Amino acid sequence: MWDNQVSEEVKSDRLQRLNHLVATQAAEKSQRYLGRIEEVLIEEQNPKDLTQVVGRTRGNHLAFFPGQIEELKGKLVNVKITEVRAFSLTGEIYIEL
Repeated sequence: MWDNQVSEEVKSDRLQRLNHLVATQAAEKSQRYLGRIEEVLIEEQNPKDLTQVVGRTRGNHLAFFPGQIEELKGKLVNVKITEVRAFSLTGEIYIEL
């Protein structure tokens, strides 16, 4: 251990405050995507919800939406964003009429 080392309690507190700030700012920034149509490249099935696929927007945001991976993997689809979280988006395939 080094001399004048910061205590584990102080380190933990600082890390928790920093993580909270990052998550809060990311959530605020993600709000701008709500209701938008984003082009998404489909990568894989959502392992936590087998009725969904997951892909990435052109801005590299994770996007989850209902779909079959066998039909969609590797394709670009338009997705209307219906829900935002700090580090991911949720939506539905958007088809223009």
